[in-house]
Amino acid sequence: MTPATRQRPRVWTKRVFGVLKHEWGVLPLRVRRLPRVRLHVDLTILARLGSALTKARAVPLAALLAA
Repeated sequence: MTPATRQRPRVWTKRVFGVLKHEWGVLPLRVRRLPRVRLHVDLTILARLGSALTKARAVPLAALLAA
């Protein structure tokens, strides 16, 4: 196995965690062990998606109720 081949999974993992930290707000994550990290990330993404859905529905719903 060449060094470049060994680095691919590591680079991919770092890229994914970079996106999670900077775009999904997981930067202050301070837990250890994979199940806990997975739970925190899942809850963070769920909360952000729920917030975005609420904002997206607020404008059409207000227009519908006003009519």
